[in-house]
Amino acid sequence: FAADQGGGKDLAQDRRAAAGRHAADRARDASEAGQEGEDKYSAMFDDSPFALALTREPEGVFVAANDALLRLLDVSRDNVIGKTSVELGLSGPEIQARVREQLATKGSVRDLECVRTTLSGARIHIAITLTPLRIGGQDHILTTIRDLADRKKEDDAARKEKFLADVGTILVSTLDYQETIANIVHLAVGELGDLCVIELLDDDGRLQHQAFEIADPAKRHVLDTLRQIPIDPEREHVVRAILETRQPLVLSDISPEIIEALTPFPEHRRVIEALGATSAMGAPLVAHGKVLGAMFIASCRPERRYSTDDLPLLEALAMRAALAVTNAQLHRQVQQAVAARDDVLGIVAHDLRNPLAAILIQASHLGSCVGAGNNRLCSSGEAIARAARRMNRLIEDLLDVTRLDAGRLAIHKCAVSPSQVMADCVDAQLPIAASASLELRVEAPAALPQVWADRDRVRQVLENLVGNAIKFTASGGRIVVTAAQQGDDVLFTVRDTGAGIPAEQVPHIFDRFWQARDGERRGA
Repeated sequence: FAADQGGGKDLAQDRRAAAGRHAADRARDASEAGQEGEDKYSAMFDDSPFALALTREPEGVFVAANDALLRLLDVSRDNVIGKTSVELGLSGPEIQARVREQLATKGSVRDLECVRTTLSGARIHIAITLTPLRIGGQDHILTTIRDLADRKKEDDAARKEKFLADVGTILVSTLDYQETIANIVHLAVGELGDLCVIELLDDDGRLQHQAFEIADPAKRHVLDTLRQIPIDPEREHVVRAILETRQPLVLSDISPEIIEALTPFPEHRRVIEALGATSAMGAPLVAHGKVLGAMFIASCRPERRYSTDDLPLLEALAMRAALAVTNAQLHRQVQQAVAARDDVLGIVAHDLRNPLAAILIQASHLGSCVGAGNNRLCSSGEAIARAARRMNRLIEDLLDVTRLDAGRLAIHKCAVSPSQVMADCVDAQLPIAASASLELRVEAPAALPQVWADRDRVRQVLENLVGNAIKFTASGGRIVVTAAQQGDDVLFTVRDTGAGIPAEQVPHIFDRFWQARDGERRGA
């Protein structure tokens, strides 16, 4: 028993020793596996196509960064390790607030998009993902940064294309000069900057403030001040430089020294400082080779700095704006010409009516004085009266042009006898036709229904048609005025034996002041 008992102790010891050896083996295997896993994940960290960094909390300092992060930030590893995200330009008060909120509510941050400026001054569009980790009893955060530059380029291209399409639609929606300029500055603010100023050259080549727009309503009073400051043409300033070179200009950073150099006018400097502009760019407005003025865009936000990459969109807007301004100017000139024409027509009509009235009165007196004993003189007096009334009708025609353009042509309808209208028209034109050795007569059914029309306007049309036929019918020819019932209507016709109008030119007969190209020019 004693021997057996001793053998039992040895067996137990052997078992304990074996267990110890197995534990040591497992520990060694686990250590090797752990080291292998650590090496594996370390390699994955370093070789990841995404920018990765590890920060230790609560200090928020970087303890590890892979090569993709270093390339994205354009810095060395020594510039990253031991620094915070704020020191590296990856964070700021606004982003930190959003990060804390999402970590508190969701436990992590996924794809937080932002635009940041790196230590080298480059602007990057990135998406940040933050994942809390516990490593060696210490809190850490794994930061994953995706570069959205390619996507941003695509989004920017689509946004710019839509912006220019909207610009085209809005600028062609009106030809009003002031409305066109107001639309331009309104379009620029928001999409291109926080402030837009347009200055145009007047007929004497002097720059004039035309339009201002600012995104911040609290600063509108500053623009009112700027509007009151005249531009001295004898002194150099930034807009004058743009006009002379016909080239765009970009000012990435507006420092006090830049403001001093921008303009020699103290009043302008004070306005620029009050507006808080941090960056600006300008472009000339050129259409058909002529410089019209300049457009100036400014940013009042420190995070928005212009570069030469922003100039193509500004130039595209300036080109469209210049064409719209030119069209609006031409439209305004047309309106002014029409107004001048209307003034002249009014003056001519007024001045001609006085002598015409005298002619009509004297013609009436002539008929009264001669009496029935001298039919020839009576007939002459009546002819004078008819001619005077015809001249008065022509004056009314001139005024009708103005009334038509203004949409104020009056139509006074009543029951009209077609036969009477044709007879009145022919009687008024017979002396003229006879003097041209032309036969002028009416051929119409005896029983024509009355029509609902403006008697004077129908007669006006018929007299114009007969007068035209008299002008273009050779001596010995014939002109016939007819009418025929067609359903509920009556169709009036003036037919002559003249040359007529070639069929291919008939579609143009209602064009203003048009005449057949092969015809003899007579009248307007």
